Amino acid sequence: MASIEAAAPQRWMARRLSVEEWILAVIIVYFLGLRLLQTSLAPPMQDEPYYWLWGRHLALSYYDHPPLHGWIQGLSYQLFGKNVFALRWTTWAALAAELWVFVQVAQRIAGDAWRVMFLRSTAIFMAMPIYGVFTGFAYHDHLLVAFMMTSGYLFWRFFAEVEDGGRGSSALLFGGAGLLGLAVLTKYNGAFLGIAIAGAVLIRPKLRPLLLDWRLYAAALFAVALQAPVLIWNLQNGFESFLYQMGSRHGTTGFRGIDIVRLKAALGNALLMASPFIVPIVIRSFWASGGGTFERVGRTLAILLFWPCALVLLYIANFSWIMVWWTITIYVLFVPLAGRYATPGILGLHLLYGVIANTFSSVSYAVVPVLLLFGIPHGMETESQHGWPIISQRVLDLQQEHGADFIAMNYAQNASELAYALDDPNVVAITPQKNTFDYWFDPALIGKDAIFVSPEGGEDNWRESFERVTELDTVPAQVWGHTVRTYRIYLAEGLTHMQ
Repeated sequence: MASIEAAAPQRWMARRLSVEEWILAVIIVYFLGLRLLQTSLAPPMQDEPYYWLWGRHLALSYYDHPPLHGWIQGLSYQLFGKNVFALRWTTWAALAAELWVFVQVAQRIAGDAWRVMFLRSTAIFMAMPIYGVFTGFAYHDHLLVAFMMTSGYLFWRFFAEVEDGGRGSSALLFGGAGLLGLAVLTKYNGAFLGIAIAGAVLIRPKLRPLLLDWRLYAAALFAVALQAPVLIWNLQNGFESFLYQMGSRHGTTGFRGIDIVRLKAALGNALLMASPFIVPIVIRSFWASGGGTFERVGRTLAILLFWPCALVLLYIANFSWIMVWWTITIYVLFVPLAGRYATPGILGLHLLYGVIANTFSSVSYAVVPVLLLFGIPHGMETESQHGWPIISQRVLDLQQEHGADFIAMNYAQNASELAYALDDPNVVAITPQKNTFDYWFDPALIGKDAIFVSPEGGEDNWRESFERVTELDTVPAQVWGHTVRTYRIYLAEGLTHMQ
């Protein structure tokens, strides 16, 4: 195996690319171009400035999610300032880590044919809109995927070494545990990988002796110990983050039976974001047999990650709306294997779907919402991206004119977009929905006056938090001459309470 890996880079250079490899390489370069367009030109997308704002208010953890992404954003701001590179450079670092895993898996499974498998897996991965589009934004998910995939790969190698009769490298075991801990420190559903790892030990006979190996328990303790900031924060705040994730975020009383309409919507959205043509590739990989130890262990881990993630989301779908990016963990350990099981016809259809879907999405986010050009109402949250330079300057002018003490909005994500545009971490969100803003609100603002910005047609219950409200101006947010949203600016005097 070592000789194969050492010679692989030389064979890459020595052997000419086949027609298929050229086509795949061109498609991958195209997807990389779309990502570059998106990461360099797209205005910040709702949650991106929200998490950037976490980095301006460093804490042990946060109400919505664990803290790692916020910490990284805070460090990035200190190093690079406020710009799209500082906001999104980690999306490229994450992609590099994922491509490294694809190379490693292909070399260990395909031998001399590793290059084709690597290119196929990479193209499949980047064609899936859930990865091609959403891991290009600086949401928690791009780090979650990278940490889960690299962790899963290290455990994968460790388990394969054990099944081949070895003791297994402790470096692989503890490295995988550390990356697993970082995945959960990024987003709670990284814990699904821990379930898959535990499941593999239990169901694969040759791995069961690990249950008597102290290293397994030490590695698990290491992964759990990395969650100390989250555990301390929740202890200090009545476990509010855990309670939010376990139920209150869904705004319902929980499961009351199967809801076919909701399930159909969830499955439909999941297929759109993954590609309908990924289904036969997944089925083929899960029903496959044979292969070497490494490949068999990988299939087990991929299956054990796929089903718990999918089934939990299907359960939640019966009583709550499923955000499309929640499905991002389902395929994390499948995609490095995908090139092994994709038939030419299905691969071609999947890549064609990915080219169309990713082009539409990337252009809509980075250039202009494509639907607007056809007179169709925009969507995909593109309406919230635009107009902030003009809005922020008008807000500053009105604040100076009226001597207002602070600036506020009535939605957490919109308040974050305004805060990012102003480079002001003290913008306030006044909204009945609990969010992280509530934890850094300064009580000294009670009795003070604000310049308040509200999207037209938005909730107006924020008015109850002030003694007097006077409309000052209206500012349209436009892109390519199209008004995507209108904002009203108010002088809100005498803050009485937060909602």
